[in-house]
Amino acid sequence: MAQLVSDVERIAPLRAVWVRTTAVHMDTMTAEVDAHTRDKFERATGPAIEQLNNVADEALRRAHRRLRWSTVDAFALTTTRPDGLFPGDVRHYRSEVIEAISKQIFISLLGQLSAPGLDVSL
Repeated sequence: MAQLVSDVERIAPLRAVWVRTTAVHMDTMTAEVDAHTRDKFERATGPAIEQLNNVADEALRRAHRRLRWSTVDAFALTTTRPDGLFPGDVRHYRSEVIEAISKQIFISLLGQLSAPGLDVSL
């Protein structure tokens, strides 16, 4: 994470948007999924994904004071959206969920570019 942020600072010392990882919904996994895949996702619980996001957030805060960024919380946007997953999938969201996350990224970028008094609300 630290190397990634250093590279972004060096290449484009502007603002960035950090997108927290999406939620995993184990209860949507179909019975046909093989044991290897089931084991791979066994520890991908909501609290574990939230902890991963929190560790990444803290690494950004501690390591890189020059880089200015905003955060889009894709985890919060997807914790209540198991209906937005591809059927039988636990991790990959369909286009309407990706579109909602993309809109939040766009709004975040607009907010970073706005000047005082400029209305960028949608």
